[in-house]
Amino acid sequence: MARNRKLILSAGISLLMLGAAACGSSSTPASTPSKAVDMNAWGKDCPTTYKVTVGGAAATMPVSYAPLVVAQELGYMKDSCVDMTDVNLVPGSSSPQKQVVTGASDVGIPDPAFMMGTDINEGVQAFFTWNQKNIIEVSTIGGTPLTDLKQLEGKTVGIFAEGSTAQPLVQGLVADAGGDPDKVKFLVIGEGAQAVAAINKHAVDAVALSDAYMTEVKELLKTPLQPVDIGQAANYPSNVLSAKGSTIKKNPKEIAGIGRALAMGIVFCTENPEAAVRILWKAYPDSEPATGSSAANLKNFALSLKARSGKWALDALPAGQQQYGYSDPAYYGAYRDFLMKSGQVKAAVPVSQLIDNDLVKYYNEFDAATIREQAKNWKP
Repeated sequence: MARNRKLILSAGISLLMLGAAACGSSSTPASTPSKAVDMNAWGKDCPTTYKVTVGGAAATMPVSYAPLVVAQELGYMKDSCVDMTDVNLVPGSSSPQKQVVTGASDVGIPDPAFMMGTDINEGVQAFFTWNQKNIIEVSTIGGTPLTDLKQLEGKTVGIFAEGSTAQPLVQGLVADAGGDPDKVKFLVIGEGAQAVAAINKHAVDAVALSDAYMTEVKELLKTPLQPVDIGQAANYPSNVLSAKGSTIKKNPKEIAGIGRALAMGIVFCTENPEAAVRILWKAYPDSEPATGSSAANLKNFALSLKARSGKWALDALPAGQQQYGYSDPAYYGAYRDFLMKSGQVKAAVPVSQLIDNDLVKYYNEFDAATIREQAKNWKP
């Protein structure tokens, strides 16, 4: 059954979204949840079902959020004693943080860059790192590849939306190369056919898009793209699940439940991207393109999801910490330093206050082999 998606369009202040975090010191000590978490109800009748409102940065439900949708539609949320009652979508990577800060959503899905500064953090923590590697890819349009990222000075870079995490990334890359980040111009080009039209009209010199959107563009585009090597920035974490620290401490089972459900959804989507896309389209019909053949769109969306699934891989994490949801303090610290160098973060929240790994073990309390088998055998 198609779900009602609450699409909130706002011109300014508080947007309904989800937040996530990054930053800090080089290590975070292991600790125990401040409140005992009884997970004995996993897979059984839950004594309490926690209702959770989640928000994200997009105009329509993006394919990259498929693990959350799969988790709700296939019962992983219910099995984890949570119910995702609303998904609030607004374009712009910074909006999720605002949503969590204002209390409009319980949980957010931001890029850590928009949580790191002491002026914007407001006690929000990343409790589940979803994308263990950077999801943004940078490419120039045709011609000779860049030999130095400083060459982006004076160029126009196409991004998905205002407030996209691609903007601080590109500015940081230019600053890291010794250039002036303020000399880079940005133009919103959207996604899919809209982005392709802007590229074909030579409205931009380069594009900085998420891996999912970049895959879609490459499938539609005739002009060759030249990938830009972004170096160590490729290892910085991207979207996370975030919540106020007080919420995490007060409702650990609710937080553990949504983290566990998401981890299960990730396993399913990694195993069978095409099935995940079909589930997404059935739950959110407006996420399916209105133009083009259904078969071609299904192929492109599945390819986009497959591209994204590489960023969920646990092998990006240190040995002994390869668990779904784990936030690596070293990567968060490196990302913070990168953004501080370009002046985008003036004063940073310590990593130990920005990330919370207390509940990670509970996110991983499920049989991944059973989920993979379910994904392999799934039929429309």
